[in-house]
Formats: sequence, structure tokens, C-alpha cells
Amino acid sequence: MSENEKLEVQNQSLKEKIREKEELYNQYLEKSKSEYVQENQELILKFDKLRRRKEILLEQVIRKNSLLSRLHNAPESEEQFTEKDLRELIVIVNKLYDGFANRLQMKYGELTQEEIQYCCLLKIKMKPKQIAAIFKIKPDNVYKRKQRIKEKIGLENSKLEDLLNELEFED
Repeated sequence: MSENEKLEVQNQSLKEKIREKEELYNQYLEKSKSEYVQENQELILKFDKLRRRKEILLEQVIRKNSLLSRLHNAPESEEQFTEKDLRELIVIVNKLYDGFANRLQMKYGELTQEEIQYCCLLKIKMKPKQIAAIFKIKPDNVYKRKQRIKEKIGLENSKLEDLLNELEFED
């Protein structure tokens, strides 16, 4: 066998080994990808379950906390809320959401105290009609206030509620 023939045989052998290695590598990647997809799906299910639990717990806290209960009944009760009540709201939301209002103030220092209160009301799932009754404004003004807050913090194409939810998980 000539030197060229030997080299050709070695070359073919090496090519075959490379194909085998590539095949093993591709199998490994495919297996890893499918494991990650499955793990991701499981995490999504767990996250949804936790989100539902959080909503149930919030409803229970609202029912048991006198201020939150009064705030939620604002449109029907026509109750007057004091500045002290709204400061207490921030304290409660900070406790419920691990310093949420403080993080909001630190990240967006340009927000006024009233805008922080507004965001806290959104955080506890208050409806525009309820917020309007609390601040003694028209429901249309609730939407305008929300838009002004979005503009103030540079939020153009996203929902304010989405930003507030993301902020919940920041350190």
C-alpha cells in the first residue's frame, strides 16, 4: 500500500470518527434541549400556581385588614380617606410585597407620594372606579393619572401593571 493510500485510509477513518462525534454531540444537544424545554414548562406551571396562590392570599388579606377592606369598598361606602390612611396603605403594601413602595420610590424618585399611593392601589388590584372614589376624582382622571405616571417613568409601550409586577421581584 502506497503512502498516499495509507493517508487516504487514515483520512477516511478520521472523517468517520468526526461524524460519529458530531452525531453524539447532536444527540446530546437534542436531549439537553428537550430537558430544558420540559423543565421550563414545569417552571411555568409552578409560577402560575404561585401567582394564583398569591391572588387568593391577597384577597384574604384585604378581607382581614380593615383599611384594605375599606379601600376596596370605597365606591359603595363613599367613605373619606385621610392622608394617614393612604400613608398606612404604603406601609401595608411594603409589608405584603417586601418593600415594594420603597423600591418604587428608589427606582423612580421623580414620583410623588400620591403617585406612589396610586401605584400601591394598582398593586393590590384596585379597579379604576375604586381608585377614583379613594382620590375623589372622576374615573377618566384615573386613566389620565396612569398615563402621566407612565410618561414620567419613561414607560411607553408596556402596561404600568406589568412594570409594577416586575418591580416586585427586583432586589
